[in-house]
Amino acid sequence: MQYMYENSLGFNHLEVETEWRLYVDEAFNIETIVVVLAYKASRIYKDKALSELTTEEWKKVVGAYNATSEDKQKKICG
Repeated sequence: MQYMYENSLGFNHLEVETEWRLYVDEAFNIETIVVVLAYKASRIYKDKALSELTTEEWKKVVGAYNATSEDKQKKICG
């Protein structure tokens, strides 16, 4: 079952709510970091198994996770 839904502006509510909680709740952030990074990696490297990502590719994933704006994420991810 997919829980993705977008409003008229194209914002995915589930992603926005999750990103907000990651921002404000340090314990939640620490507890879920592996899942969040795996999700981001799967969005960046759609056709590649996570177990096949190189160290450099994981650095891009972490960089995208830490980026403070969508523009910075695009610069990191290409």
